[in-house]
Amino acid sequence: MAEKRRGKNGPAAKGPQMKDLFRLDDFHLIFETVPEGIVVLELSGKIIYANRAAEKILGIKKSSITKQTYDDPKWKITDYDGAPFPAVKLPFSMVVKTKKPVRGVRHAIETKKGKRTFLSINASPVFDEKGKLRAVAASVSDVTESTNNERKIKESEEKYRKLMQNANDAVIVADAETAKIIDVNKKAVELSGRGKKELIGMNRSKLHPSEYKKKYKKMFDFHAKAGRRFVQNLFLERKNGERVSVDISAARMELAGRNVVIGIFRDVSEKKMFEEELMKERNAAREYLHIAGAIIVALDKNGRIKLINKKGCEFLGCSKNKAEGKSWFDFIPESERANVKVMFEKAMAGKAAMAEYFENSVISAGNNVRTVAWHNRIVKDEAGKACGTISSGEDVTEKKAALEKLKLSEEKFRKLFENMTNAFAYNRIIKDKKGRPVDYVFVDVNPAFERFTGLKRRDIIGKRATKVIPGLEKDAAKWIENFGRVAITGRPWRTERISEALGNRWYSVLAYSPQNDYVNVVFEEITEKKKREEEIKNSRTRFLTTLKSIGDGVIVTDEK
Repeated sequence: MAEKRRGKNGPAAKGPQMKDLFRLDDFHLIFETVPEGIVVLELSGKIIYANRAAEKILGIKKSSITKQTYDDPKWKITDYDGAPFPAVKLPFSMVVKTKKPVRGVRHAIETKKGKRTFLSINASPVFDEKGKLRAVAASVSDVTESTNNERKIKESEEKYRKLMQNANDAVIVADAETAKIIDVNKKAVELSGRGKKELIGMNRSKLHPSEYKKKYKKMFDFHAKAGRRFVQNLFLERKNGERVSVDISAARMELAGRNVVIGIFRDVSEKKMFEEELMKERNAAREYLHIAGAIIVALDKNGRIKLINKKGCEFLGCSKNKAEGKSWFDFIPESERANVKVMFEKAMAGKAAMAEYFENSVISAGNNVRTVAWHNRIVKDEAGKACGTISSGEDVTEKKAALEKLKLSEEKFRKLFENMTNAFAYNRIIKDKKGRPVDYVFVDVNPAFERFTGLKRRDIIGKRATKVIPGLEKDAAKWIENFGRVAITGRPWRTERISEALGNRWYSVLAYSPQNDYVNVVFEEITEKKKREEEIKNSRTRFLTTLKSIGDGVIVTDEK
């Protein structure tokens, strides 16, 4: 019999050893210098090697690391949001199961000091000369800082995106050099009568009547150079040729190294009410077109495709005849297939509700893995039992990729905030012990707020509204009660009311909640408008009274 190999401290330990795995000691020296953590695990799941970087990332010494397994409860493994992380999705589990490398597996652990650390892990199988799996090697990167930064950026983007989308005026952002439109909000789509896709990339001059293009181009060039300007009584031409009278406030800013001009368009025509109704109908029609252009898939209770539309066939890269009758799960990547199938089977068995909306990966034409956002409904038979599902899906791969790359600063929308023609206030609601709103604190206001109210930002930020505005709690407009209701329920509120506390002035107000216990208020003073309406009403009343007081018959005709 061959003599057993011995080490310095006795017989060689069972399982793979560092020298067996890497053959050359040079590899060990290299691993000790790389910035990523390197760990090697034997097939039992026990960690048998960790480099210096792994010590720093995992927060414990090598001697402690190599006493633990990959799924040791001490790691307290979760996903980035703190939810339990499935053991089958851990890198070691997937490599041992598939004998293939995995990349970019993300989960969190808790280090010895109680700090949550976000990890990104790549893992690969290690084979011996006969091709037998002997161990798993993994590189571990600490992505805590970058992940937190990405979240903050997304939160900032969402905060100011809501401000832009909820603005009462149309907002159009154009390149200062080419005048091509690069971003618009919902109001801009409504005001122009064009879809967002049609507006993006279009020269801003096409928004105006042809006879005014040269004149307006000079104005645009001036805005691009001067930085800020307000122009009244211009014309915007809708896609259908209809003209709308607008006022434009324009300001120049730098966006991601690019000079742009933000234009805020206010519709000042008397036809606005009719235009909004027309725009609602167009939006509804556009929604129907979106549904028709979606991926539609119907599955039987076994998950086989019963029906698929043309868009779905194009997406999967197969004919209707080949797709129908095939298991839908064949189109799900192996890494997600088991979970998707279990979720479907539970829904069919009535053991779990089918998610009305979820996203998952699908293998599309060309064997490309795409992310699809699904809206789902369970189909039931006459007995009320689940017999299948019908789903409409949208390929959101590019959209999600764009969101991941999104790293614009808060300054992008701060310019919009400061140049809004509407007054804007961001308030925090104060509640009593019973949860009833009793006051609110000014968190932020824009320059227009100062103009409309006469209150200075420096004097009110961080202060209670009742301390800043005497008599507010007794105001018939019930601002505290109404703003509190919006912040608690999340339902927007639009109104026109007179405020005794603000000098008996009329205001048009839109309030919506960006998050719990907070309310954004967008408003403008309409006192003069209300006075004119009252004058017209009184004049009509006097005219009718005079007619009735005349004894003789009176006939009123037009000038013809």
